[in-house]
Amino acid sequence: FYNPVSTLSLCLFVQKYELSYALLLRLARLEVVAELGDQLEQLVDLLEWPIFARMRLHLLSPRQYPYLTKCVLGVAMLLPQGPALTRM
Repeated sequence: FYNPVSTLSLCLFVQKYELSYALLLRLARLEVVAELGDQLEQLVDLLEWPIFARMRLHLLSPRQYPYLTKCVLGVAMLLPQGPALTRM
């Protein structure tokens, strides 16, 4: 991957939740270094922006969007302990 977190955010934005979950599974196999942790924290901040409101509304329907739920929980599992984890 060149920038997997950017790819993940793009997949979430265009509502390709199954693809985003598949990317997250591949991302989980990588070693989580400081740069990746920082990028994941930035992703969490980005998901709070109004442009992702539709995605957050989809989280209210986990049966209809199971891969979105899995992806968000996976991001929380990869996050280093810190302020971004408490915002999830």
